[in-house]
Amino acid sequence: MKKGIIAVLFVLIAVGVSNAQVTAIRAGRIVDPETGTVASNQIILIEGQDIKAIGANVAIPPGATVVDLSRETVIPGMMDAHAHLCMNTQHKRDGGRYYFTTLLDSNAKPRSRVRSMRSRCLSMASPRCVTSATKAIMRASKSAR
Repeated sequence: MKKGIIAVLFVLIAVGVSNAQVTAIRAGRIVDPETGTVASNQIILIEGQDIKAIGANVAIPPGATVVDLSRETVIPGMMDAHAHLCMNTQHKRDGGRYYFTTLLDSNAKPRSRVRSMRSRCLSMASPRCVTSATKAIMRASKSAR
């Protein structure tokens, strides 16, 4: 399923590059979060940046790029938050100083090592936050103390 979501993101990025391009995605299943239903064997037709049609009997125009996700599930509105959960308007002021991909492995052992790393991170001039998929360590700027 993760591969399917990644593939859809690549398709949507590619569609944004060329507005005239027509893309058809063959989805094995599509989840509709509003109704809670799952539809099987669907086609998503995208023209430029717009989704034009979704359904089992949507005709794929000649010359369209076809993405086969027939073994995958497509879920709209999902995003991979990665580790940049604290991005906000401060990033311009901070000059991107806190864009770390991985700063601390939360599964690191022993606990004293994790606490030591946390203390060192919080004593730095930046970052303003240290994030993971489940936790965020925040601190006020030194000028706010």
